[in-house]
This record gives sequence, C-alpha cells and structure tokens, in this order.
Amino acid sequence: MSAQPLIRHVDEVDTVVHSACGKSVRVFTYRDTDAANLHVTSIHDAKLHYHERCTEYYYIVAGAGTMEVGDQTVDVRPGTAILIPPGCPHRGWGGFTTIVFGVPAWDEADEVIVGEDGQRAASAPGFYPSTVSARIEAALREAFPQETVELRKSYGGRVHVLVVSRKLNGRSEPARQQYVRDMLRARLGPDADAVTLVIGYGTDELK
Repeated sequence: MSAQPLIRHVDEVDTVVHSACGKSVRVFTYRDTDAANLHVTSIHDAKLHYHERCTEYYYIVAGAGTMEVGDQTVDVRPGTAILIPPGCPHRGWGGFTTIVFGVPAWDEADEVIVGEDGQRAASAPGFYPSTVSARIEAALREAFPQETVELRKSYGGRVHVLVVSRKLNGRSEPARQQYVRDMLRARLGPDADAVTLVIGYGTDELK
C-alpha cells in the first residue's frame, strides 16, 4: 500500500507559533515528515538567525519589506524567491508574508540566534531557565483548575502547551490561543514568551 498524502488548509491549522521570524503557521512540520517543512510566516521585525543544517526557500506571497541575507540586503515583494543555505544569517522587516520551505524539515534545535556582535548568542532571547516551565505550569493549573493542562518541553527552555477548558468554549482557534497567552502574560510577564505553541480546545468540542 502506498503512503497517504496529507491535505490541510492554512486556516484550519492549529500549530501557530511566535518564532524568531514572527507569527508562523506550521502547515507541515518535522512531526509529519523529516523530508521538508512548509510554514506560512508573517514577518515584521525578525531576529537575525541561521540554521545549521536546514536550507530554507522563501517565496513572498503578500506585503513588502526588506531582507538581510548573508551580506546582502534586498527589497522583497510578492513573487520574490530567496534560497538561504545552512549557516547563512538572515532576517526580515517591514510587513510581508512568505511561504517557507525547509529541507530537511526544520526543528527548534537547528535554529541559532545571532547576537549583536555577530556571534552565536549563548543567552539569546527565547532561551529560558528550567524554572520558567514550572512557573508556566503553575500559572496554567491556577487559571484552569481541574481541567486538562499539558506541557511539552522544547528547545532552549521553551514549552508547548495544551489546554482543554470550558473557558475556551465558543471561541475560534486564534481566540483560544490569545486567551491563554494573555492569561500567561498577566501572571508571568516576559517569561510567558517561553510558550512557543498553544493548542486550546473547548470542552464543547470533545462531546
């Protein structure tokens, strides 16, 4: 029997994260296949970073802005395509949306933030001590007592969060994510940014 295809619509994808580049909808990820990823990412002011093994292909589909790629700075608009090899620092700014193909599929451990001195940032934003995940879990269990809360540790001390709560009933997926993020920011301040992925369900969806 041949392998089965995966078919998804970007509006129905639950995996939406705030990455080094910006808000990113992870349509296909390394959890689906290690061959390649497909992300749809909105870029306004990305952090300078590179990937150690992943080659990225950007294809701009909306908006306009500027990208710094290696030693080049280029204006981008719909139709612009950029190939970014491993080890090549890059970032974008302005206001544009790009499709990102990564080969092999990107994962958190492959991303390196570049510091202001141009060197690998050992303590770059997004790297958190182990105590942060414990504070996040405590805040979630306080906000959603006797409901389903799960955490999965990710790279650099970051965490992915799953919440199933009646408080999320009747909300759209983006609204559920925002509700959880706003709650965490109110309780934890900047440490709430350690949460890179929120998956939320209302109890009404599980009936």
